[in-house]
Parts: sequence; C-alpha cells; structure tokens
Amino acid sequence: MTKVDSDFQVIDVDCAIKVDMNFLISKLTSILYVPLKSTELIGAINKAIIYDEKIYILDAYITERLFIFDKRGNLLKMIDNKGEGPNEYAGLSGMCIDPDRKEICINDRMSISKLYYNLDGNFLRKEKSISSFYINVFNHYVINQLAVNQSFSKEINYHLVCTIKDSIYSKGFPYVPIQKNYIVSSDATFNSMGDLLFIPVLSDTVYQIESFEKYSVRYVVKHRHSVWDKHEEEFSYKEVGDLIKNNGYTALGMFYETQRYIYFSIKRGLHNFVSDSYFLFDKKKLQVYELEETNMKIFKEIVPPNLITLDKETFVASFDAFRLKELLAKDNNGYVIKNNLLYSIIEKSDEDSNPVLVMYQLK
Repeated sequence: MTKVDSDFQVIDVDCAIKVDMNFLISKLTSILYVPLKSTELIGAINKAIIYDEKIYILDAYITERLFIFDKRGNLLKMIDNKGEGPNEYAGLSGMCIDPDRKEICINDRMSISKLYYNLDGNFLRKEKSISSFYINVFNHYVINQLAVNQSFSKEINYHLVCTIKDSIYSKGFPYVPIQKNYIVSSDATFNSMGDLLFIPVLSDTVYQIESFEKYSVRYVVKHRHSVWDKHEEEFSYKEVGDLIKNNGYTALGMFYETQRYIYFSIKRGLHNFVSDSYFLFDKKKLQVYELEETNMKIFKEIVPPNLITLDKETFVASFDAFRLKELLAKDNNGYVIKNNLLYSIIEKSDEDSNPVLVMYQLK
C-alpha cells in the first residue's frame, strides 16, 4: 500500500477547553435509551454495528456469540455455532458488515477462515482466509488487521493485509520498534460519511484507507509527551505502560468522527493505572473540549463518554443499569435520577440484565 498526499487537520489537545459533562448534556438534540432485552447474557461488547435497523453485538471471548437485536433492543437472532463442523467457528475475534453484498462477516482466528451470514443471521458460506484479528470489508476486499507475528514475512510484520478469500492483494503499515510488543491495533472504524479510519497502535496519526492500494493522512492528534515520540525505540509492553503510568507520557485511544464532531480519548497515567481522558473536537469551530469527570449526583440524562460505535450521525455508548441501581439503593450516596424513563429502566434491571445502549446526537 502507498501513501498519497492529502490535506490533514491537526487536533491540538494541549489547547483544549476544560468542560464538565453538563456541557455535553447541554448540546444534546436527542437521546434514546435501549435496554438489550435477552435471557442470553452478553459477556462483553467487543464490537457493535448498527446497520439496516438492526444492532449487531459481538462478544468474541466470553460467550463467543454474535447477538442481533432490533432497534428497540429485542433479540432477533443469536449466532452460536462454536465447533469444528463446516458451518461452525473455532474462535472469534472480529466482525463486519459487507454493505455491497448485504452480509455479515465474522473472523474465525483459530481456523483461519471467514464465515458469512445474511443480515438476519442465517448461515451462507465459510471461506478460507488468512490469519488475522480484526476485519472490515471495503470495496469487496477484506481489510485484515494482523497481530504481531501473523504476517507471512519473517522480516516485516504488517498491521494491514488486504485479501479476497486467501489471496493477498496488498500489505501496509509495517510495525515500528515501539509497536512490536503490542498484540494488535484497535479495530479500524468507519466514520459517519463512510470513510474507513485506521490508527496504528500508539500512533498519533489517523489514516484514511482510500482503497486496497492507497491510504492518506486525515488527522494528526498533537499532545505533549506523546509516547509516539519514542517510536523508534523498542520497549516491552510493561515498559510502555510504565511510560504512561509513571512518567507522564500519553497515547491516543478511541476515535469516532461524524460530520460535525470528533469524539476521541487520550490515555494518561492516574494512580499507577492507565486512565482515559475524553475529548470532543468541534470541526466547525475548530475547538477542542476536554470532558472532565465530575461527581454528579443528580442525573437528568446519562451520557457515557466511552463510545462503542456510530449510527450515522448518532453516537452510541452503553452502561450497566444494575450497577447504577445498586448505587441508588445506598441512601448515603444521594444519587437522584430526574428522567422518569431512565429511572424506570434502571429500576427494572437486575443482575442478569444486559447493557443499556445510549444513542444521542449533538447540536
């Protein structure tokens, strides 16, 4: 793959205006709470996609299932085909939607294959592929994200390999020294305009995948003491963590883009842990806002900052309603929910409840 010249936007985190969550709430134009209703529990949301009025939730490692809900949160179908048969998978790691064929594609990292289903979750076919971790389908090619040592090359590990079935058409983004002890980069994401964005692990640059042959720089996130400044040095995973936890370095985290906003996070050290700080970049005003956590007691709305996906121009996050119910039950905490619908969702939850999705738009 080759890089093509492009204009790109620099986002300067050090110029951010600090605001609290009430600032975000004041910018809401709509918000919707969707409890995921199912007796089958989701262990963890490893990937979420909203497409064609359906919600697709991949739990790759705990239940090893793909859940399909309608937009009211009712379970429509559950793909639970772990096994060694011709229509089964051995171990999941990634999921995507092929918009041209209207198909679900899931990655079986153990049997080195891809399984395809229609949008209702009915099995179509299984194809041999290459060893990879996350996947996206783009212009009929599968964009495979490889972990270290999944490349066929003994000399060079690549982040991305583009394939059709098990035929390789291009490779891109060789691992640099600081990345060599990391497993894999975060899953590439589509923005609300349909562009595929990829951030190599620990990098400050957001790339746009133009085709299986070309990519360009779309954004550079500038932050003081970025760990990427040391990208030519090789560190262990623990040593990189120590740079962030104890030595003041920072790293770019999640990144979601709509037409008006970019929602992203920066990883920082806090009390010997790696913590996420959340930012909102207003593309129209060219202003960065840092969302400071506040000890809120009165909730008119709940707007979790850690996003899981986009639904066109809508941000999508999730929260554990039962955990909040337990906090509300402790009188000394003084938590108050002023939204009657939100209060009802929390009160109806129990320890076997699935997460609640929060879908919201900003003005």
